[in-house]
Amino acid sequence: MLLTVEIMPGKECNTADWNIDEVAICFDEEGLELLEYRLKLLRHGKIPNHDHLMTWSGDELTEEKQGDDRDILVNHLRLVRF
Repeated sequence: MLLTVEIMPGKECNTADWNIDEVAICFDEEGLELLEYRLKLLRHGKIPNHDHLMTWSGDELTEEKQGDDRDILVNHLRLVRF
């Protein structure tokens, strides 16, 4: 399964300003199925108002980034329903 969240920094980005141009969610078929399933749980109230997908303390997110060398892997994605 492949499911990553990666921050794609802007051309002038450094850790001081965090000018982020893009966030990429990368997945294969299994990763897409997991993401759809977790969103459906939120939609139907099976999970009250938020869910966590992580590389640590869970195995929902893949630990190998898929994008460019400059991309930053996100280890924790919080899905929040309002």
